[in-house]
Amino acid sequence: AVSASRTPAGHSVFSTYDACQQMFFVESGHLRYVRVGPRAPARIRTSQMMRQVQHMRAGVRISKRDWICEPALWIQSWQTQGELLAISDSCLLALDADRLATVLTNFPAAYGDVSLYARWAVEELQEESLTSPLSDAWEAGSLSSSQLEEDTV
Repeated sequence: AVSASRTPAGHSVFSTYDACQQMFFVESGHLRYVRVGPRAPARIRTSQMMRQVQHMRAGVRISKRDWICEPALWIQSWQTQGELLAISDSCLLALDADRLATVLTNFPAAYGDVSLYARWAVEELQEESLTSPLSDAWEAGSLSSSQLEEDTV
């Protein structure tokens, strides 16, 4: 259910509107999550964003012990809502939604607990989507998407 991957500094882990079925945990390194306005041309998004990210003026810092893309575990066909860029060489652990579901079927008590949490998380995401754009940096009871709006490039 979990796999590790390395991302060199300056490379992207995912881009806006990529299909995603994984939640990522940062094992090492530093990354920045940046929401990019949907109307910005790709070449402007990339060059402007990289300059701002390199100078630490854009996005949300994601580092060891942080995670991103939790909604991908609970929402089928999740599409990323921003860009995740490695500021330094980074190692990420990816938890695959389908594999997690398969493993949980072997543990009925855990399956029930996770199912309740997933239902609650989806309700929270639906409620939040009424007032602000969703974010890959969503964390239950923590950072809201509206707090990320000011970091949009």
